[in-house]
Amino acid sequence: MQVRGFKFLILLLFFSPHFLFSFNFSSKIFSNLHNDRYWHTLLHFKNGESEIDDEKFFLSPNGKQDAKAELKETIKALLRDKNEIICRFPARINWIMKKLPELKSEVGEYSCKEIDKLIDDFDPKQISLIFPTAHINSPASMYGHTLLRIDADKDTPLLSQAINYAAKTEEDNGILFAFYGLSGGYEGRYTILPYYDKVKEYSDMEARDIWEYELNLNQDEIKLLLYHQFELKDIYADYLFMTENCSYNLLWLLESARANTYLVDEFRFKAVPIDTIRTLKSAGFIKNITYRASKSKKIKAITLKIEDKNRAKKFLQDGYNFNLLKDFNDTQKAHILDLSTHMLQYKRSKNKIDKKLYIKNLMMLLNTRSKLPSFDTDKIKEPINPLNGHKSNRVTLSIDEDKRVFLAYKPVFHDIYDVDSGFTEGAYINFFDLVLKKDKHSDIKLEKFDFVNIASYAKRDFLFKPLSWEVEAGWQRNHEDKLEFKLKGGVGYTYGKEGFLYYFFLNPAFYYASDAVFGIAPKVGFIKNFLNFKVGLNLKTEFLTTGDKITEFEAFTTYNLYKNLAINLKYDITKFKERDKKLGTISLFYYF
Repeated sequence: MQVRGFKFLILLLFFSPHFLFSFNFSSKIFSNLHNDRYWHTLLHFKNGESEIDDEKFFLSPNGKQDAKAELKETIKALLRDKNEIICRFPARINWIMKKLPELKSEVGEYSCKEIDKLIDDFDPKQISLIFPTAHINSPASMYGHTLLRIDADKDTPLLSQAINYAAKTEEDNGILFAFYGLSGGYEGRYTILPYYDKVKEYSDMEARDIWEYELNLNQDEIKLLLYHQFELKDIYADYLFMTENCSYNLLWLLESARANTYLVDEFRFKAVPIDTIRTLKSAGFIKNITYRASKSKKIKAITLKIEDKNRAKKFLQDGYNFNLLKDFNDTQKAHILDLSTHMLQYKRSKNKIDKKLYIKNLMMLLNTRSKLPSFDTDKIKEPINPLNGHKSNRVTLSIDEDKRVFLAYKPVFHDIYDVDSGFTEGAYINFFDLVLKKDKHSDIKLEKFDFVNIASYAKRDFLFKPLSWEVEAGWQRNHEDKLEFKLKGGVGYTYGKEGFLYYFFLNPAFYYASDAVFGIAPKVGFIKNFLNFKVGLNLKTEFLTTGDKITEFEAFTTYNLYKNLAINLKYDITKFKERDKKLGTISLFYYF
């Protein structure tokens, strides 16, 4: 007891504002504790500083850059008022007490009623990583999103709570979102909210499938994760769309749950949600996988079984006139009533119907449906797991009929030429797409650099009427081999069935090389997706303010040799200034 008391006296003097002992003498006890990997995890330390940008998170004025100073200030705060600091930083104090048993014995019993109540209320039995796939009509969500679900009862996941990290933004403009998201113009925060609300948001309102990856965290690890989450409430970090985003920041929480797990180190320049899930799989976190189809996918599955779609639509629009159903057999009646129920719930999720009227109509539909035989009208075939899609980096080596060689690299994510297996069909988003060219008569030169290239081909049907759009900004070589800046947009309609789409677009454009040139181009095309390959064609005619006209036709096919290796064939016909040019290109895609 005397030895332990002496060590504590040294500790107290060292960490008091007016300690008398020298640093060298006292540091023998603590050595390199501030360099411990887990301490850096709790501080979100990477590359010499914390990724947390909120000053409230640090006790030391230099805590963002100095892990040792932050450790000293944390222990000093503990010695001053253990109750306050334990409730503020439960994960920190839990770790310090384990590392410094002498300190623990002198401080005595400690707990925080607020945190104990929080954990008791959650009653956590397991943690699942939730992956809502791409939202095809939102630039903020076209990579998908991840959050953590805290399950108290495995059989009632909708009653669970969810931990979410997100930037607060309502920006729908693709270019502005890209600018603010890439430059850290948004604040990212952790929040806890009912999982049911997120399902309504993602599955019902935004038509996004949800994949649920159950994690194999034990009870002690879950408790540590909740401790650290509690430390981060009301704390922000600059949100960076490519790196410090929703999925990346959840990795910090999972590292805090399982010590000596290296998750964030793999992500330096970008962190795409599906790549973070692959990292968790490689690290042995994932136990089970569950698929939850979106509300719109269920609705579309039912509509395929309805024979008279016009009368079904009239039934929906005429306030449920049951006389319209009298000529249908029981199976068709069941399909139409199930469709009506789903559509009513969808309208309520969008606040397009009053609550009282919603309940009245819902009870009426369910009562009528209960009198019919049971049919599984909205069973959905499970799509390919996103983990089985190609990786997000792509290097391309191409050669065309003129023996020109192209080398291209894009760090993210998925474009119109990539096979869609494991991805949301019609959702294409790319940043920093670089193409270099070498021909026999010149040195290597820049062929194209797209800062951003986003396309949303959202299918329309007799119930849903989304608008398709695309935006593109960067530099390219024009048909006269001059490097020019380009800014393109486009709106249009997309139709089709699963695995197949065709589209009609009108694309305005701005170009600048030595002079400003504007253009407008009607465009049509189609894409057909199979399991391991896709085919497509595209035809457009662009009318320029110079008086010139450019007609371009492109046909392509891509075949996956392996999951992360594909071959692409393209054939282009271009008509410009009375010149016709026909050119074939073969490319090898490597994803990593």
